[in-house]
Amino acid sequence: MEIMRGLEEAWASIEALLASVDHDQWALPTPNTEWDVKDLAAHLGGLEAMFQGFPQPDPPDGWIAKNTGLHQVTALGVAARRTWTTDEVMDEFRRASRAQLDKLRSLDEAGWQEPTLGPLGMTSFTNFADIRLGDLYVHLLDLRFALGLPLQSSAEYTAEGLVVGRAVHLAGWGAVKGADLADGTRIRLELSGSGGTLADLVVADRRGNLVSPDPGTVEHITGPGLAYLLEIAGRHEMAKAAGGVVVGGQGATALLEGYRLFG
Repeated sequence: MEIMRGLEEAWASIEALLASVDHDQWALPTPNTEWDVKDLAAHLGGLEAMFQGFPQPDPPDGWIAKNTGLHQVTALGVAARRTWTTDEVMDEFRRASRAQLDKLRSLDEAGWQEPTLGPLGMTSFTNFADIRLGDLYVHLLDLRFALGLPLQSSAEYTAEGLVVGRAVHLAGWGAVKGADLADGTRIRLELSGSGGTLADLVVADRRGNLVSPDPGTVEHITGPGLAYLLEIAGRHEMAKAAGGVVVGGQGATALLEGYRLFG
């Protein structure tokens, strides 16, 4: 399955990148609020370790949660690993990533539809893998941005296409549930590159759908699909580094401001 290839690409690229980080770079800030490179690495390995049933470390004495839900879980996981050495962080990262890939590789066609615990509750293994790939790929870009490296690499061509494609596919959901766009809204999405599209996003009966482009469509979002992905992930400076998007119209602006697929 393509999703397996995408996950293999993402995990391999993150591991190779982290293996190249020198002593001082572990403390560099990332686009993730309050997390440096080491914290982000701990999040990636720790969250997957939790999903794989690995024993979890306790949070430091006196730690108080500032968030709720999944954000509280991820913050706790990072805080609990803050005293770990980088070698310990990388050891867990490698064991957790291999455990995930081994488990998914063992699934047959029916197994991919079996229920499992995902970041937002119970879901199928297919949806779990899809969501996890999105998290992994965006955080890979976070790491590259923090380290001053080019964002894109041909080593993740499949991963990029799947994650950008998912962000495009769910634009209708983002238009209604995130941006609260009104019926009658029509926005041209002209997104280039892997996972991109040329289609109109139309809201009708409180549902958003992608349809064939109409020559009369005025509002638009134009640019690389990767820049669009980073905009709806809340990474505005990273989106500029990926080529940026050109936005025309109030609805298009509201879509980018209200649609959030990733944390």
